[in-house]
Amino acid sequence: MSLKDELQSAQNGLAAAFCARDAVRAAALYTDDACLMPDGLPTFHGRAAIGQFFGGAIEQGIVEARFTTEEADGDDQQALEVGRYELFAALPNGERECIDDGRYFIAWRKIDGAWRIARDMFNRYRPIPA
Repeated sequence: MSLKDELQSAQNGLAAAFCARDAVRAAALYTDDACLMPDGLPTFHGRAAIGQFFGGAIEQGIVEARFTTEEADGDDQQALEVGRYELFAALPNGERECIDDGRYFIAWRKIDGAWRIARDMFNRYRPIPA
């Protein structure tokens, strides 16, 4: 499996956590000392703070996430990834609507044979709502 495919597989795990509306599961894909740097917000340090951030996103109605790995570079222990994301909310009729999309840059570390996110920075294509 290529590095790009390995990282896409790890991203699919993050997407599955969002679909399950499970912030703890999403945060578990990050290293203990990870930093999440969302567009327009302060940095979230550590797995617990990242879990709270994801919990807030889920509470605000995110029901699905899609991540697409566009570039990957690294070795069997560390990697850098550039990709794009889409976040979806459920409409009253049951359909899903993309409410946020953008791009991300992630630094990965392999820990005990599994890829974990050490640094995650993303920015939106859409303006931040007032």
